[in-house]
Amino acid sequence: MKYSVIEKFNIDNGPGTRVVLWTQGCAHHCPGCHNPHTWKLNFGKDFTENERNLIMDYLDEYFPKDFSILGGEPLHPQNRDGVIELCNYIKENRPETNIWLWSGYELDEIIDDKRIFEYIDTLVLGRFKIELKGKFKYFGSSNQKLYHTSLQAFDKVGEGILLNKNNKVSLKSIE
Repeated sequence: MKYSVIEKFNIDNGPGTRVVLWTQGCAHHCPGCHNPHTWKLNFGKDFTENERNLIMDYLDEYFPKDFSILGGEPLHPQNRDGVIELCNYIKENRPETNIWLWSGYELDEIIDDKRIFEYIDTLVLGRFKIELKGKFKYFGSSNQKLYHTSLQAFDKVGEGILLNKNNKVSLKSIE
């Protein structure tokens, strides 16, 4: 996995105070993207155990914080396994941490990788579309959807239905 920046303190990308990982690499290249400097796949830094430990330290420093992952594209094939491993590690060692992830992929493009839904509490999905830009709290254009997934029992959010049973997410139906 490649990353661009790790922020120790952020209040803009999810509720409350958060540590933020900005991944590097994105193939979507949405016109009007806020972070075009994160598009190049061969830029950024390699994410190692040192960065993982730094994130864990940041999550506990001063007061509890939650975690957000943006990009670039966190679910790009170059980043996906590393992002999921990191989220799994955080949930194993700090299960109360609320994890949000932003991705340009649509739900039907990632639905087959069930690992995503086990460790990430909230997904903001959909490519940014400048013609649909608005002043939204957690996303940039009106086509983007917010999905609450694991560790919370939401019956219906956005267009998909995601259910939690015994802290494991199963998909009831996606229409």
